[in-house]
Amino acid sequence: MTCIRIPNGVVCISDTTGKAKVNGRWWHWEFHHYLGPSFTDKDGEPLRKSPPENHPVWQAFGEWFKKHRANCSKCKRDRERYAPLGMK
Repeated sequence: MTCIRIPNGVVCISDTTGKAKVNGRWWHWEFHHYLGPSFTDKDGEPLRKSPPENHPVWQAFGEWFKKHRANCSKCKRDRERYAPLGMK
């Protein structure tokens, strides 16, 4: 679950979930359109550490994100916001 600190609290929400098999291991995540991904174990519990930015799971996440965004009504209105980040 993706969490963000707010004054006097923490908000945890997720819009959707995804998974991918990378190098023989299943990776799971929850995704929020504003807060981004949070990697979890198979039961949905947050991992203590996210994979490093050069880990192959990020490529798999990027592919999932492109497919998810193509079918997501929330994402369509934000398409121009993502384009400068190379996520067309």
